[in-house]
Amino acid sequence: MGSTTRDAEGRLNAFQKVMLQMSSLHPYNATHVYKLAGRLRQDALEDAVDQTLAAYGLGIAHLSEDGQTFRHEPDYAPQVEIIDAADDVEESLGQYVSRSLNHAFSRPVCKPLRFAALSAGPAEHYVVLTYDHWIADSVGARMLLQDVLARYFDRPAMAAQGQLELYPGTYREVFRRQLRGPRVALSALRAVRQWNRNRAAWRVACWSNTQWDVDYRVYHTIPGTVERLQEFARANEVTVHDVLLAAFGRALAEVMPSRGRKNGLALGSIVDTRGMAEEDLSRTFGAFLGYFLVRSDGDKTLGLDEASRQIAARTRPIKSRHRYMDCLVNMQFLNSVWPWLGPTARRHFLRKSLPMSGGISNVVVRDRWMTENRDVILDYQRGASTGPSMPIVLSPTTLGNHMNVGVSYRVAGFSRAKIDTMTELFRDQIEHPNKASRGMLPRRPAPAAPAVGPVRPRSRLPQAVTATVDG
Repeated sequence: MGSTTRDAEGRLNAFQKVMLQMSSLHPYNATHVYKLAGRLRQDALEDAVDQTLAAYGLGIAHLSEDGQTFRHEPDYAPQVEIIDAADDVEESLGQYVSRSLNHAFSRPVCKPLRFAALSAGPAEHYVVLTYDHWIADSVGARMLLQDVLARYFDRPAMAAQGQLELYPGTYREVFRRQLRGPRVALSALRAVRQWNRNRAAWRVACWSNTQWDVDYRVYHTIPGTVERLQEFARANEVTVHDVLLAAFGRALAEVMPSRGRKNGLALGSIVDTRGMAEEDLSRTFGAFLGYFLVRSDGDKTLGLDEASRQIAARTRPIKSRHRYMDCLVNMQFLNSVWPWLGPTARRHFLRKSLPMSGGISNVVVRDRWMTENRDVILDYQRGASTGPSMPIVLSPTTLGNHMNVGVSYRVAGFSRAKIDTMTELFRDQIEHPNKASRGMLPRRPAPAAPAVGPVRPRSRLPQAVTATVDG
């Protein structure tokens, strides 16, 4: 196990460096929201956070002046912000997540973990973790919350076994077989070819290249969505992630401008690479992510079944041959040229070097501590940063038989009406995939009929001022 003393130090890997570069233009944060049973016990939660951070030596991060190394030290005075629920709990929660995604962490010394809680009455409440994304991926964030919630609910059996590893090796150290010379050379060739193919991708036209603020909304799918998606994927010999990508491409094409349509969409997918490592990363608090781009034709005349098979034909070799590791070549190139670019050039360089129409970060939660404690962990959702090169990101999150869809989008690129239209089209497809395979998408969602039964839940979140795939 790695040391958690103050003298310990780790080297930033390629993905962490890119995250820091992106956050110099706009915060690159991530947010996890846990819906919990019972009333909020503020003192108990603050004690649980305090004890967990002290035990792992976490809470304050120091970056070196050259941006190459980092170290952690414990925060012995962590705070848990209490969110004012006002009259609408979900609206208040959404406003907080939007603010959190737009609220920068300090450099080079910061408290990269923000904890908050919101009471929803005597029966349930929410705990929110917002973190500076370079310090951890989704897996690492859940590791930390595992012990916080184990202490909070006084359930020793829920707690993790063993210390957190705070200073993991770099990609080159933990993926040695994947990063040998010949493979890197082939990755470089594929990366150049992909960049040339995707640079003319169909993208939303933002009204500002300096306004990076994002808004966040979360949508809850109707019961049975997960089962129907799984059955549909099996019937078409594709993965659920392929279906999500196809549905996203079809829905996004509906709200995109006509210019550039012939070039298709370039959709990015974040991938959890921990399973490929030559070291045990099961207790590593760090960021081990990759990504790949897949072309979606955005052809709305195709049914969801045919569109899913088309996407699967393109993602299958990427996944089976681990070609999402090619992204390391792009990231190393970005890291090498970044210091030579001025502020204006950096904004345009990121947008052009990572030509993405949209992105998806799909997580299926298989953590036993969450799935086996559903009596107290009622629901889970995530908010993702768009970054300067991504106008919109979907974060489908599946816990048990329920899926939430978080939507983060740049306010300079999408109106609220377009987001509502796009998300309704996306959700209609994943909730009723067989129906979506019978014809074209409508030009816009039909007006909602008067409710005669349970209304599909959706949070209405105000605009902020300001692929298993994991993120």
